[in-house]
Amino acid sequence: MQVPSGRVLDRSDIHIICRMQEVGLVEHRDKPFTLVSGIESNVYVKGRQDLTDHPDLVWKVGRKIAETVYEHSPGFLGEPCLIGVPLVGRTFAQAASMASLQLRAESSTRLPTISFRVMREQKKQHGAHQKWIEGDYDSFHRFWSVDNVATDGRSKVVFADRAEEDGYPSRQMPILIWID
Repeated sequence: MQVPSGRVLDRSDIHIICRMQEVGLVEHRDKPFTLVSGIESNVYVKGRQDLTDHPDLVWKVGRKIAETVYEHSPGFLGEPCLIGVPLVGRTFAQAASMASLQLRAESSTRLPTISFRVMREQKKQHGAHQKWIEGDYDSFHRFWSVDNVATDGRSKVVFADRAEEDGYPSRQMPILIWID
């Protein structure tokens, strides 16, 4: 099966989609939802409690994201480091980091560990590190942003502005969006 981005789903994708349906991650209603963008949609992608109450699904999503990062990191120019767009993207970034440990152990090649950084919903106002993202930019990592969905792209622009404010070259980062 091919999705709008052109990506062809494999067996593990289908298993994840079935599990997402089982836990109610995607909801359809006759009466539309109003999304944060103001757009109305009959389909709503959840992802907070639906994921945290189902660690098996978080694990599967994290593994798929880690596989995707490895697939799109030819030559591993810099260790991959994911920055999750609040809120669900943070869960995905951490899950992918954890899954990378298993993928690394299973691989016959030397895969790098995927690390992650935490982006706050509100800029930290106390202590020594008063930023949006925990941890400073460095050239050792290849940073990626991770989010669950895209409607109008506004949250990605906000992410990019905040990351730039913290010194990250966000407009050169790959963006991984879970729901296509």
